[in-house]
Amino acid sequence: MYQETGGRPATGRLCGHGGGGIMELTLTGPEKFVLRETLEKAINEMLMEIANTDNRKMREGLKEREEILKAILAKIPAVGTVAA
Repeated sequence: MYQETGGRPATGRLCGHGGGGIMELTLTGPEKFVLRETLEKAINEMLMEIANTDNRKMREGLKEREEILKAILAKIPAVGTVAA
């Protein structure tokens, strides 16, 4: 179980694995950009792993994780590119 309090910008509570937990997170524009980019990369890698997995149970688990990553990505608004 994870719980963060104390007036920090990012706050959250995670109750167990698989649901019921609520997490609130405040991100800057560059942080949103990097998080979206990281999730997109993880989804692409997950798709490759799914395609290369012969074990049916493992593939199903990977597909579930892919759907979770896609759901998280859908909740993050797109932002412009980060200035280098």
